[in-house]
Amino acid sequence: HGPGEEAKVKRASPVLLKGLVFDADGNRLQPTHCVKKGVRYHYYTSARRLRDSKEYPAGVRVPAGDLERIVLTAIAARLKDGPIIQQWLASAVQITELPHLLRTAVGLADALAGDGPTTRTLIRSIIARITVSKTDIRISIAEECLRQSLGVSGPFADANNGTPPQDNGDHWAPDGERQAKKTLGGHVAMPLDILITSHLLRCGKQVKLVLGAGTVRQPEPNPKLVEMVVLARSWFAQLLSGKRTSIGDVAKKSGIDRTYISRLITLAFLAPDIVERIATGDHVPTLTPERLRKACPLPQRWHEQRALILS
Repeated sequence: HGPGEEAKVKRASPVLLKGLVFDADGNRLQPTHCVKKGVRYHYYTSARRLRDSKEYPAGVRVPAGDLERIVLTAIAARLKDGPIIQQWLASAVQITELPHLLRTAVGLADALAGDGPTTRTLIRSIIARITVSKTDIRISIAEECLRQSLGVSGPFADANNGTPPQDNGDHWAPDGERQAKKTLGGHVAMPLDILITSHLLRCGKQVKLVLGAGTVRQPEPNPKLVEMVVLARSWFAQLLSGKRTSIGDVAKKSGIDRTYISRLITLAFLAPDIVERIATGDHVPTLTPERLRKACPLPQRWHEQRALILS
């Protein structure tokens, strides 16, 4: 397969992300293509590089199909991440509305796999900007449009009366500018923006965009750590759905000590990057199941979690 062939069938258009993609210097990536042996391959290429590749060798040129597949997969995963979506919505809706809205978010995630005009409109409405560099892909979500797609009309509450809370570096903003964090009843609400580590890999005469930093080392996840996070999310999902009425009920049904569950259930609210590190095994060797257990109950702020768990 050539670049992007794996995703060609799923793409609604060879210019699905036109106007949304930029390189790290803020140059728009233009849809381009080339024909090799009668096959047309689509790319997104820095406009400045198109004008003069020698003057601007740092310009990005990535296979369109690969980029679109990675972006759509990442957004779908974010929409299906119940704890993140719940935290994001909590200040705008009543708690009784959350289960329905979480199911709606999952429905939107599933809709991203379609290839019709409705799917294309949805994709382009909920993506504000995509920044592609040599080492990562940054996706900024158009949060107001996403709220409308979910059927949420109320604005987010601002517990600081318009004053941005302290920036602890828990998120990124396009062009290196920090966005003001929104607050949820005194808790910091992180944006839904996504950071993906990626690199270009040459396969013969072709180039593919793949996930990861391109290092030789392939870390192995610790099954016990993964199980702890999965269990915590399962317990929280039971409470959220109403299947279990309390932590005591969860403990009784599962045969696990109530105190243990009440401490470890906070793992359901781990920062997304910590979850990813645990899932891939890309964390410090000192992060053991025993250390993670002793760290619970976890602090709510993601930067405090990182300092406690990843250092």
